[in-house]
Amino acid sequence: MLKVHLLGKSSFQISQKDRPIFRKSLRLRILGFLIRVGEPVSRKRLSRIFWPHLSDQDARTYLRNVLARLKDDFAPWLEITRDTICFKVDSDSWVDLYELEKILAQYKDANLDELEYAEVSEYKHGLGLYKGEYMADLTRSISPWFDEWLESERSFLRSQVSEGYKKLVDYRVKKRDWQNGIEEARQIIHIDQKDETGWLLLMKCLANSGDLRRAQEAYERYNRFNMAAPDQSSTAKHMDLLYRRIGQRISGTSLILDDLDLDIGADSDPDIRAD
Repeated sequence: MLKVHLLGKSSFQISQKDRPIFRKSLRLRILGFLIRVGEPVSRKRLSRIFWPHLSDQDARTYLRNVLARLKDDFAPWLEITRDTICFKVDSDSWVDLYELEKILAQYKDANLDELEYAEVSEYKHGLGLYKGEYMADLTRSISPWFDEWLESERSFLRSQVSEGYKKLVDYRVKKRDWQNGIEEARQIIHIDQKDETGWLLLMKCLANSGDLRRAQEAYERYNRFNMAAPDQSSTAKHMDLLYRRIGQRISGTSLILDDLDLDIGADSDPDIRAD
């Protein structure tokens, strides 16, 4: 049984025994690339990606050497022909990336309000497979193409998981489940500290839970991470107004905070209710 973790710190287990993956080596880059692509890749293409500075003949030689070393541990899951290489997915393998993608696809168009609680929990558990950037161990390589490809894939996954958590927080707000909403809003911020929506959702959930001072602190932390731009977005303006109203509530100059407009993209004023 092969168990692969590539979301965050990379690790490979075969029959419950860890295998060293040489985190800064070409072996990890090539294996991670094959897993992400999920289809046969020509030897010629791999050679050009990972050894762009070498002649075709020398690059092919280096590729053969790396594949020979990969086969030592991963032969059952690598389909290697004279022309192509492919990572094989079977019942004897588990890859966190594939499990995450399965959950994202399964719940892409789902209305969480219509699901059983167990299904919502499954969705949250699936999102939790994202422990960090894809192959987060890797630093820049000597292949500009691979570096650009990797950053593009990381950006795509960040966006997908972040949107998943926003969907969850929206569900929590409707259910007035502030504690889970707070936890999941923090996940959005952990993925991207500049995500204004994540900070606004965190402020909303904290304030509605009655923790007004932590809601204030969330706004202040947001400002430390995000220098104010000349032209504020509607979301940033919502946070400003919410912060002021929370301050008024704490100081006693405002006794009531009205219902919060949950459409964070709307132009209407964002208010909260502190129960």
